[in-house]
Amino acid sequence: MEGSHVTVTITVSGRHEESCPPERCTVHMTVRFDGLIAADVSSAATAQTAELTRRVTELGVTDHFVDQVRRSRHRPYSESGEQLPYVYTATSDVRVKFSEFDLIGPFVEAIVDLDGVEVGRFEWTLTDRTRHATVERIRDLAVQDAVAKATAYARSLSLSQVRPVALADPGLMQASMDAARTFAAMAKSADSVTVKPEDIIVSAEVHARFEAS
Repeated sequence: MEGSHVTVTITVSGRHEESCPPERCTVHMTVRFDGLIAADVSSAATAQTAELTRRVTELGVTDHFVDQVRRSRHRPYSESGEQLPYVYTATSDVRVKFSEFDLIGPFVEAIVDLDGVEVGRFEWTLTDRTRHATVERIRDLAVQDAVAKATAYARSLSLSQVRPVALADPGLMQASMDAARTFAAMAKSADSVTVKPEDIIVSAEVHARFEAS
């Protein structure tokens, strides 16, 4: 009817994501020894943790964390079901954070020959300052994406006025995932270890409701 006013509610999601080169890499390592004598495995783990820390310090890397040696024990069973003597385990975790990626390969080469030392995952991250700025910018672009979608839907309905009425944030997601790599997954030539940085995917998504008329 002429002069009637039609208002349509449009609900959309907006999303944006970008790849960012990492700025830091944390190498996760574990020192572990097993044996039948508790004192021996504890001593071995403590000594090797100290040696690993010494090699980290030699590289001039000051940003590292060394956990205390933890001790546990369990009694295995033989194939015939007989309970065997206790096996004692001593472990400690060591994390080293690098800002100069060309030091990672030489570091891994220097410690991979140490008994009881296992190189675990490589965690690629951004600095807090970069991460906060990147998340803020990507969140804004996600909102712009929602506005563009709502405007396009309204145009399809021959409506020209679009007004936001609600905005929900289901969460910001920073993927460091795929940033985990074991030592076996790294390229190793006869002379050196090559570590390839993994880009970080930062994404944001919003849900928005608009009224169009």
